[in-house]
Amino acid sequence: MVAETARIDCHVHLRDLSGIQDLEEIRGHVGADRMNIVCVFGRDYVNANPAAFVAKGEFPDRFYVFGGLDHSAYFSSGKIAAPSLAEQVDRLIAVGADGIKMLENKPTHRRLLDIPVDGPYFEEYFARLEETGFPVLWHVCDPEEFWDAERTPGWAKGRGWGYDDTFAPKEQLYAEVENVLERHPRLKIIFAHFYFLSADLHRAARLLDRFENVHLDLAPGIELLYNMSKDPSAARDFFVR
Repeated sequence: MVAETARIDCHVHLRDLSGIQDLEEIRGHVGADRMNIVCVFGRDYVNANPAAFVAKGEFPDRFYVFGGLDHSAYFSSGKIAAPSLAEQVDRLIAVGADGIKMLENKPTHRRLLDIPVDGPYFEEYFARLEETGFPVLWHVCDPEEFWDAERTPGWAKGRGWGYDDTFAPKEQLYAEVENVLERHPRLKIIFAHFYFLSADLHRAARLLDRFENVHLDLAPGIELLYNMSKDPSAARDFFVR
């Protein structure tokens, strides 16, 4: 059975309005019924939400929007006023977002924000997400080889995705997230890129067994295709189960 909708990963920047038509042309070219625009945060910009909502307004039957969070109060040491993260959940729901995109536990962004997701800064936010059932598409970690300088691909190093001891260790990133899931078991979470567990299907299965509202996104990082090709029978058994 082929799904009527699919998530398409593509790199079209929507920090302004110039990429909207490009995005619509890509959607039409690949034949997707809808695309999900996921918005992230940065230090030099709040997030990409405004342009994403314009895109959804112009093409309401073509795009979903998973909004990004606003951490400007933290980055400005309180000089910029911003709603609390819990209030941002309510505002995103009110303006028509379909979910929230989190990049806060990708190693580069975890170092940029430098706040553990299982700490008090995020607690009311996750409680509000659990209460509302609002979904989160959450990018956690990266491929395992990015923590090994000899195995990190050149293209990843070129993007700053090779991690030394100045970045949070991979297992610390997982531990922070799973502490959140233990406290808020009803969270509706979609982990991007199979939670980067394609090399450990037993661990992926245990995660799904423990947390009934956790989902694994199948937008492949390159490593997913190689990892699952090493033992196709095991991969098939995982998906059948």
